Amino acid sequence: MSDRSELIQVRVTPDKKEEFEEFVEKSLDFNTLSNFLRISAKKQIQETNDGDIADKKEIVDAIDDSLAGIKGELERLNDRIADVESAVHDADDEIDTLAREIYRELPEFRSEEGFDRDRPSHERVVEEGKTLSTPTAWADWFGVEVPTARRACGRMLEYYPEVEFTYEAVDEETSSVPERRYYKVEGV
Repeated sequence: MSDRSELIQVRVTPDKKEEFEEFVEKSLDFNTLSNFLRISAKKQIQETNDGDIADKKEIVDAIDDSLAGIKGELERLNDRIADVESAVHDADDEIDTLAREIYRELPEFRSEEGFDRDRPSHERVVEEGKTLSTPTAWADWFGVEVPTARRACGRMLEYYPEVEFTYEAVDEETSSVPERRYYKVEGV
């Protein structure tokens, strides 16, 4: 690849610049205006010197030089995509594992009426996480972030048809916002 440290500036009318840009945009041979001007100048010099069109290898080399940066950027993007895919796959594995662990601990009732309506206070969540059976309680129980426990509970609903939930305000002292309480339906 050649060292392109020198800059040549050319003044043209706005109409001429637009004409060049439209040509480049429609052309399959050029990817940038600079690339078009470099190759056009090279062709003109070659034709003037020996009355023939520029050597095809030189044109290919010029195009290859101009595409080298794009190739490098594509390689970096491919590496980044692979990193992201790996991270997503690893996170999915963690969520799947947590979903299975929560499933093993879920209380089992005939219906949502099986939940103890005398709600334990949030301070006892770690000890009585199974009783609450909310994503917040499971997060405390397994020592994970609440969003992670929510995703695992959602995944559990996908995997296990016997898992259901009901909405209720679990701890009315600290929050009146209803939360999902998960349970296994007995006999399913």
